[in-house]
Amino acid sequence: MFQPGFETVLGEQVWAAYSLDFDGADHLDFVVPPYGDGQYTVLVYTYPDAGVSCDYQLNATRGFDEVVRLSGMSRYNTAATICASTFTGSTTAVLATGADFPDALSASGLAGALGAPLLLVQPDDIPFDIGLELLRLGVSETYIVGGVNAVSADVEALLTDPAADFGMTVQRISGATRYETAQKVALEMDVIFGGTPDTAFVVRGDGFADALAVAPYAFMGGYPILLTPSNTLDSYTSSYLESSEVSNVVIAGGTAAVFTTVEMRIDDELSDGSITVTRLGGSTRTDTSKLVAEWGNDVLMMGDWQYVGVATGWSFPDALAGGAAMGWRLGPLLLTSPTGLSVETRAVLEANRLSIDQVYVFGGKNAVSSEVETQIEAALAP
Repeated sequence: MFQPGFETVLGEQVWAAYSLDFDGADHLDFVVPPYGDGQYTVLVYTYPDAGVSCDYQLNATRGFDEVVRLSGMSRYNTAATICASTFTGSTTAVLATGADFPDALSASGLAGALGAPLLLVQPDDIPFDIGLELLRLGVSETYIVGGVNAVSADVEALLTDPAADFGMTVQRISGATRYETAQKVALEMDVIFGGTPDTAFVVRGDGFADALAVAPYAFMGGYPILLTPSNTLDSYTSSYLESSEVSNVVIAGGTAAVFTTVEMRIDDELSDGSITVTRLGGSTRTDTSKLVAEWGNDVLMMGDWQYVGVATGWSFPDALAGGAAMGWRLGPLLLTSPTGLSVETRAVLEANRLSIDQVYVFGGKNAVSSEVETQIEAALAP
């Protein structure tokens, strides 16, 4: 499947979506990304045994599904699928390891500052699907978030190697800890924007759920996601807040995730009252994602309910790529349990069903079950 305006890369054609199932009936679903209107081309390769002809029939249909699943055979294939269904092209991409979450938590704001996708790589290699996406997008510059233990020097060398079809410039942002990495990402965003934003998110750094919920709004607003331990404000985070012009801090997560003492330190001691602190903390991770979505769409008036993303809140990879994708689509990311649609997520879908055009389910059926998909459809039904 080739998107409109596609150009060959070093004589090799790179596709937006593909299938490797050679036996029997197969199907390929592709979601047209925003601003991706135009004529698409389907190219079929066949691989017959020696001396045996291969016949096939190709049927193409165009339609609209209210609930769409974006998934792949691995977390990397899922990230590539999400990217292909969201971005038509980008000269820049943000890369983080798909093996662990801390570095990637702060990457959504950077991706938003650059208007770029967030893609996952293996610690020591670039997965095939991700490499194809980098070529398809036309990426010439990549930002790696995390140190060499997270994304190795070999990956960086591969990205800069013209012989590997890439030949990109690479900028690595990393610190000695996840907290310093998040601070350095925020400082790089300040360089890109030529100044500091008025709003920053603060979330716990030893968990991923709350950071995933704020990712679309970090992307939309170019707001940094700063990390802290639950029981104390990290020194790198406090240093950034003290030296920046941030006047609004949004803490995502309840008081068990980010203690009241941390909130008080930002509100009273750190800023002398010049920083307004807002806490969006629910009783569960899915409740927090609901509160974040309602705050972002209805209070901050950033984005709307036309497009909504849903991902498991019990694993991080699918929601990492999905958060940036929803930021590009100006919609929230709601979390759910893998086996049943969470009560809070169902409630917010039902409350906004008249405004919702499409819901994107990120991840395969082990991450978000078919039952959850059915329950989403029921929540949207009139």
